[in-house]
Amino acid sequence: MELRLWRQMTDFVWYRELSFLPAAGEADEILVVWESQDIAVACELPPQYSSSCLNLLWVNPDERLLLRMPYQEYLLPGSTEHGTVRVGVDWAQREADLGAPELEPAIASLVRFSWDPLDLPPASALQTTQTYMESLGYVVELVA
Repeated sequence: MELRLWRQMTDFVWYRELSFLPAAGEADEILVVWESQDIAVACELPPQYSSSCLNLLWVNPDERLLLRMPYQEYLLPGSTEHGTVRVGVDWAQREADLGAPELEPAIASLVRFSWDPLDLPPASALQTTQTYMESLGYVVELVA
């Protein structure tokens, strides 16, 4: 499964929407990836961590593991074809893996809702969910 969110996250409902696919597919584990500062801005909450950091969270119903990869941004000369500034990244040393981390509220909700069963017939749950999410503006591609 590949999912790309292209629309602006203007409200707090997006985390519930992103949990539909794992719930429809009766996932036994999920991988959630986000950038710490981006999620804070999108949710209009103070950042949970002071540095920019790419987060990879592996979760199943009984356990979770968070890998945090901090970095520093720096400006590059010139601009992109769309006129925005170009930014480079210097990766810092990866932090120790966290086995039971405190999560940003939206990420914690996304994980929690991913295990909630949907009221759909199992045979068509993924296709129905894909169609619904595409109607919301997501680009969803189901791959085997």
